[in-house]
Amino acid sequence: LTADARILAATNKHLETEVEAGRFREDLFYRLNVVRIHIPPLRQRREDIRLLAEHFLARQAEFGVGRRMQFSPEARELLEEHDWPGNVRELENTIQRACVLATGSVLLPRDLPLGHAPRVNAGGADAASAEENRAGPSGLGGLAAAAEAFLAAADTDDTGPSPLAIAEREIVRAVLARSGGDEAAAAKALGITRPALKKKIAALGLGA
Repeated sequence: LTADARILAATNKHLETEVEAGRFREDLFYRLNVVRIHIPPLRQRREDIRLLAEHFLARQAEFGVGRRMQFSPEARELLEEHDWPGNVRELENTIQRACVLATGSVLLPRDLPLGHAPRVNAGGADAASAEENRAGPSGLGGLAAAAEAFLAAADTDDTGPSPLAIAEREIVRAVLARSGGDEAAAAKALGITRPALKKKIAALGLGA
């Protein structure tokens, strides 16, 4: 049997230095180093951040998570200002988490886990998000309020399920609701495998 294959390899290491230090095989380096494409880090091509963010947001909608979502101008500006030490994968994970945990249809700075303080404006997108949060139409509405209740319970009641366990159950329930019960889409949004999600559903008592 014969095989015809093309190998694509990526690294964030300087392989010549790794070879000299004896941490990377020299023969393997020369096998791989045929055509080299250098892609600058995301912080050096900020014009790509918005395009990639919109792409990842649209892809979450395809998975049944984050449907009809959009970025507020403040959130878009925050994304473009971030240095993204984890490059494109960090950006994708950030959008994925924001779609899972956001309480409204408009992603705000507070929905982006970048370590920045949120910029809250009176009215506008924040007000619309707050109204949607009270109504809870997407399955994630009210999650922030529920989390506050869990933390309050942790201070007063040390019996029964822990606040963390309750929060995990609420998040899994909410993601399943937002994905319309599609376990494959929910597992993708949560960053776990479908079998792992099935185990969580059973363990958390979320089955039919």
